[in-house]
Amino acid sequence: MQDLEKRAKEFSAEFDLAIQHFPDAKFVVIYLVPQHELKKKDEIRSIIEAQREGKRPYGALILSEDELSTLLKKFDEWGVPRQTSLLRKPEKC
Repeated sequence: MQDLEKRAKEFSAEFDLAIQHFPDAKFVVIYLVPQHELKKKDEIRSIIEAQREGKRPYGALILSEDELSTLLKKFDEWGVPRQTSLLRKPEKC
């Protein structure tokens, strides 16, 4: 768990730096928990979120592949345009 705590501090520091330059940016943490540790997911979430205590929270915290659909919902909520191909330009709204 020491490595996780170190990484959680890094996520928080990266977010602090990002919002200095991009105050309206959303910061998404994607930390995919290995299958054999999924039962510790709530504990892992608490450790990562604890680094933001008293600060602006993350836009989303994704810990498993099952939660990736949550990210897609967040993108819709934030008005992020979908692009079906990297070769095509996104459609104008």
